[in-house]
Amino acid sequence: SNDITGSIPTELGKLSKLQTIDLSDNLFTGKIPTSLSHLKNLHYLRLNNNSLSDPIPLSLANMTQLAFIDLSYNNLSGPVPRFQAKTFSVVGNPRMCATVSEGDCYGEAQLPLSFDVNISDSSEPPGRPKGHIKLALAFGSSLACICMLAFGLGFLVWWRYKCGQQVFFDVNEQHTEEVFLGNLKRLQFRELQSATNNFSSKNILGKGGFGIVYKGCLPDGTVVAVKRLKDGNAIGG
Repeated sequence: SNDITGSIPTELGKLSKLQTIDLSDNLFTGKIPTSLSHLKNLHYLRLNNNSLSDPIPLSLANMTQLAFIDLSYNNLSGPVPRFQAKTFSVVGNPRMCATVSEGDCYGEAQLPLSFDVNISDSSEPPGRPKGHIKLALAFGSSLACICMLAFGLGFLVWWRYKCGQQVFFDVNEQHTEEVFLGNLKRLQFRELQSATNNFSSKNILGKGGFGIVYKGCLPDGTVVAVKRLKDGNAIGG
């Protein structure tokens, strides 16, 4: 800001190699010079926060090389041209209207207007990418939950199958006949003796209050755990 007063010089339009004009935050008055449309290399134009008046020259809308225009907070009036620039702002000009028809703009239905406009042919409507992100997050979370549930069920089935292969036998040394286990396979005591190598201490898996558990191997290769109960009639038993 330099507090420059007066009108914008029309001679600026003769500086053909000019690429940037920034005259913002000054005290310029009058019209925007139409000669600015002669600057074919101009990419950046800032005339905001001045006291410029009258309609925006339509010739500025034909400057296809312009990437940014800021004409906000002036006293401009009339319709907003269809700028070729990807980004432009005309907020703070209450006498302007959005229609491109000057007759409609100055009709009885004219309303004070202040707005920001950001135009990009390749951009999507605001909010659309956010909706896609939310949908992707929801889908990913649901898929992760389903995978975890399937893994948990699979592990449970595997664990129950693994545990189902172990066969436990409670054997009382006093019963030398067959051991009856309901609908399960019946084994004789001598078969269990042979499977555990005569209840060798090398095959002990654990000890409990009711007896000792031995690891055994049946003739068909089945690995079993055999619990030999303590003799209740023994001293201290």
